[in-house]
Amino acid sequence: MDHEQIKTKVFDVLKSVSDPELGVNISDLGLIDKILVEDKQILIHLGTTSPVCPASSMMRSTAKETVQNQFPDYNVEIKAAENFKWSRDRLSTAGEKLLDMKSGTFKVDFPIATEPESAVPPKAKPAIQRVPLLLGGVICLLMGLWTGLIRMGWDWPVKNPEWISLHGPLMVCGFLGTVISLERAVGLEKKWGYLAPLLAAIGGISLLLAEVSSSMPMAILTAGSFFYLAIFLTVLKTHRDFPTYIMSLGALSWFIGNALVLAGLYVFEIVPWWICFLVFTIAGERIELNRFLSPKSESDYFFIGIILLSIIAATISLFYPAVGTVTLGVAMLLLSVWFFLYDLAMRTIRREGLTKFIAACLLIGYFWLGIGGIIAAIFGWLVAGPYYDAYLHAVFIGFTFSMIFGHAPIIFPGILKISINFSRRFYMHLFLLHLGLLIRVAADLSLNWDFRLWGALISALAVILFFLNTVISVRR
Repeated sequence: MDHEQIKTKVFDVLKSVSDPELGVNISDLGLIDKILVEDKQILIHLGTTSPVCPASSMMRSTAKETVQNQFPDYNVEIKAAENFKWSRDRLSTAGEKLLDMKSGTFKVDFPIATEPESAVPPKAKPAIQRVPLLLGGVICLLMGLWTGLIRMGWDWPVKNPEWISLHGPLMVCGFLGTVISLERAVGLEKKWGYLAPLLAAIGGISLLLAEVSSSMPMAILTAGSFFYLAIFLTVLKTHRDFPTYIMSLGALSWFIGNALVLAGLYVFEIVPWWICFLVFTIAGERIELNRFLSPKSESDYFFIGIILLSIIAATISLFYPAVGTVTLGVAMLLLSVWFFLYDLAMRTIRREGLTKFIAACLLIGYFWLGIGGIIAAIFGWLVAGPYYDAYLHAVFIGFTFSMIFGHAPIIFPGILKISINFSRRFYMHLFLLHLGLLIRVAADLSLNWDFRLWGALISALAVILFFLNTVISVRR
């Protein structure tokens, strides 16, 4: 074959490599920028839909392996595309049909600065160096689950009874903060970016080692959230678009919430900021993917209004907690409605395999976001008790953990440089998570204390099963 024939075959071969969330191959998505063939070398310049795309590392690795298998006598290399900006115009006709696209345009836009001038090869940090960071987050998760179950009423041993009060910070900052910031650091590919997950993991573990009254752990966590915010500020220098601004607001919300706790506020007083951190992070990612659908302009303004209402609610909650909580509840309910009306998952649920599973996780999560919003809007400001428990865990378990379950087969390969085979077993931990939450919330609202205990335990066991299923599914 001559060089042009090789390029054509490489392009066709890469049609077997798909974006796992969209279920569309990278050739029809328009992510292949250049294919260069010289002597016995094949160099592919591969772009992404986003500079912090969680699936980028996995797709590059899969693309290299796929092409190398087809051309064993060639040296295959994958590099990040130079000055690559993805847009809908890069989609092939087949890609548009696969996404079932409609006409229209997403009108919210911002000026875009110049990209770096040269193509940069993916600087893959050795996976072994990321394992301690991830383990730090998992330790916080396990301790958060244990203390949370004891907090619910299970009579289990705990070394320090004061740890029970750390359930929230361990879960939100120690676990979620570490995993989310690690994912972003991998996408940024800058060494200093790893300070965010490192400090989040250290801060979370130090909550268990220091005196509960000590401000040191929260100072470390606040520093971690600062570097997480810095990751997005760096991305904004070269990638100023609407989804990145939304995710940056999420990073800012986490930093504000942590800083307020460091300043002396109680966790229940800053919960709206932590909710904004998680909701904006996920919403920004969904808006980014929804560029493929090009929703109508009215949905743009609907979404912007919801984000502004959420920020106003979190701010008001510091001065008028009842008003702020009700307002945030309304915003969450509206965002849930927006997701069901406009999100890409409403279409990808019709696909098969991992793409369908991710969509199922997303749609169930959107349901629980709406339930959390309704509970907050009805009961207003609460600092403890069953209604408060139902409100928080509808968001933090039903919405957030559902997103984690769905994206773990993408995130873990990107972080650890491993391959995970999708299995229908994944539906087992998804089912158990939401069964337990359903029992828990129903028991909270009906004041059934025994059922609350079992609901919480079932959801905790679902998280353990999630890790077991993920480990079993690693391709060896």
